[in-house]
Amino acid sequence: MRKTVLLALGLVSGMTLTGVCMSEPNEHLNITRQIKVSPSHRVMPYKLTRASNGDLIILGSNYQADSRAWATRLAPSGEVRWEFIQGGPDGWNDHRPLGQRFYGAVEMPEQATLLCGIKVIDNTNVIMLVTLAKDGSLISEKLVPPVRENVVISLYSCHKRSDGIVLMGTVSGQPAGTAWMAKLDWHFNLQWKKFSTDFGNGEYMETGGTLTALGWYVKEYYVVKIGPDGDIIAKQLLPVGEHHLVQGNATDPPVRIVTMLSTFKHTEILDFDEQLQGPARTLKLHNVGVNKSLALSDGTIVILGSQYTDSATAAVTRVYKDGGYKSFLVEPPHQSPWYIDAVLIGNRACAITK
Repeated sequence: MRKTVLLALGLVSGMTLTGVCMSEPNEHLNITRQIKVSPSHRVMPYKLTRASNGDLIILGSNYQADSRAWATRLAPSGEVRWEFIQGGPDGWNDHRPLGQRFYGAVEMPEQATLLCGIKVIDNTNVIMLVTLAKDGSLISEKLVPPVRENVVISLYSCHKRSDGIVLMGTVSGQPAGTAWMAKLDWHFNLQWKKFSTDFGNGEYMETGGTLTALGWYVKEYYVVKIGPDGDIIAKQLLPVGEHHLVQGNATDPPVRIVTMLSTFKHTEILDFDEQLQGPARTLKLHNVGVNKSLALSDGTIVILGSQYTDSATAAVTRVYKDGGYKSFLVEPPHQSPWYIDAVLIGNRACAITK
């Protein structure tokens, strides 16, 4: 089956990129815009990020085997600014299972874009940093040696700091659950790298110069706060489940985590303070599947994921400040029962699915 990205603009008092719109007082959800990205190619989207000018950057690979790293940048209107395939035009026809993919993007001066990913060379994963000009043309490709020799590395995210870039990922081998964190200067020279079972290997969120990360070690699940130098500032254990950080405009409480304890059946929202003490409050939701959670400026939370009736159906759940919640099944049904990722556009959400 041909894979495409479905985008829709709209959700909550308006919402989606496969998109959805809730408005008060009726709380009616509908699709305001749907955009098919790269209609002439097979692409696999994994990450959606938003630039400071409102542009949307979608990251992933071509085809299901991750043969080539792929990315595209869209204007807020949905217009394609550029589409990039690692390996040049011939890369669209290369379907070897090489595991190459873009995992993150960083804004550079003059509307340039840095794409962070993995490239396979001689059966070894190497970190790949691709810099594109405003028009999407290739400026440079920098390969960073493996963070540890004789192991397989994975990259989960890259983050812009005032004095460089932070990369985060995992390494194979023992002990299980080991993650790595590396700091590069603006010339992509390695300044330091660290390894820990406490860095996390899931989602990351930047808050005031620190990183909040979710992770697991064997059967232990936790959330940590990581300082600019890679040191662990705080750590809190979490219940066993699939965890997602609530990202967006809201700042109270500082850290919110949505935990899916059993698929489609039981979900909890946990509130922690800046030092990860808590939870101060736990909200319980039922029949709510979670893939992305966003906080709106009015204090409500939008959960994008799935709801199970006769089968899994794409759904959006709005959680109110008093703990009440309401789910909306997306109509018409999309090709996938799950949203992949989402970002905020003002007080709206923009989501992708495949």
